[in-house]
Amino acid sequence: MLQGININERITFTSSEDTDPKTEIIIRPLSGFEMMNLSVLFQGGKFCSIILKSVVEIKNPDISEKEEVEKYISSLSVEILTELMESITSINNVSDDEAKN
Repeated sequence: MLQGININERITFTSSEDTDPKTEIIIRPLSGFEMMNLSVLFQGGKFCSIILKSVVEIKNPDISEKEEVEKYISSLSVEILTELMESITSINNVSDDEAKN
């Protein structure tokens, strides 16, 4: 029996760089169609698009509106964005070679 991806699953990401109280970034797995587009996004260097598609909301501060999420995410440091991207690629089972491209 085929099993689908549970796009309703939510995973909490906290950065190792964060201090208490920690900011929680809630991410989700990408759908099959979104995964098919991953290689195009990686080739185009559009990591930000992948991050923004995966982030559902942010807690502490509480942010759930798309524009505010994008604004908050864009203000994070490269180190934190890299850590977040690693978490996203992990939950979506992206291989190391795909992530490097």
